[in-house]
Amino acid sequence: MSHPNHLLTTFITFSEVSRVLTHYQEYYERKYRIADEDVFLVISPPWLNTLELSLLWIGGYKPSQVLRLATDSVLDLNADQLKSSMETLFQEDNGLREMTVSYILEKLESAHQKLKFFAAAIQLHLRVGAVRNQRDAERRASRA
Repeated sequence: MSHPNHLLTTFITFSEVSRVLTHYQEYYERKYRIADEDVFLVISPPWLNTLELSLLWIGGYKPSQVLRLATDSVLDLNADQLKSSMETLFQEDNGLREMTVSYILEKLESAHQKLKFFAAAIQLHLRVGAVRNQRDAERRASRA
């Protein structure tokens, strides 16, 4: 039995791929122009629902979502390609996270502001952990 995407990929032409790539290029160019005017509109679009917002990461899909999409849709993606992609993703993601924190810390003027920033980050981490623990307990209770 063939994969559902097999028929789709059979009929895709180079010009169609080119049109899609052009569309994405135009989309990201517009997105950058909008970000110059109001970066918060791009990072957290107010018209998205909570599920859509949870899938976003800095104004676009999380890199792990894109990778998951590739592994689910590209039938001939091999283990080496996947491993290489994951390693690169981890390194770049970690580097961006470090760079973002460093940039924020540079912009904060006092030790008090920096302390408040770290306290808020710790509180967020603890709240997310508490919600996760609560949901895990609810799942265990519903299975019992």
